[in-house]
Amino acid sequence: MNIDAQFAREVGSKLSLYLSAEVSSVADIKDAPENSQPTLNQNKWQGQVLVPVGKATVVFSSDDLRSKGAMQLVVTATLLQ
Repeated sequence: MNIDAQFAREVGSKLSLYLSAEVSSVADIKDAPENSQPTLNQNKWQGQVLVPVGKATVVFSSDDLRSKGAMQLVVTATLLQ
């Protein structure tokens, strides 16, 4: 997993930032033919987000390609004094 945050700035009582996320994994090879190349699963997301200060906010959600589960990227913005 790779997460990149850029251009963070305070907008009123919220944090504005540009986020990108990349999730990569190797597919299950138990049913693959012998000597086959591994299959890579990759999911990319990017966008401008506005996060309320002090409140956990889901900014990215993705199905897990290897199971029936899902994953989420949660951001909590905290002001530094």
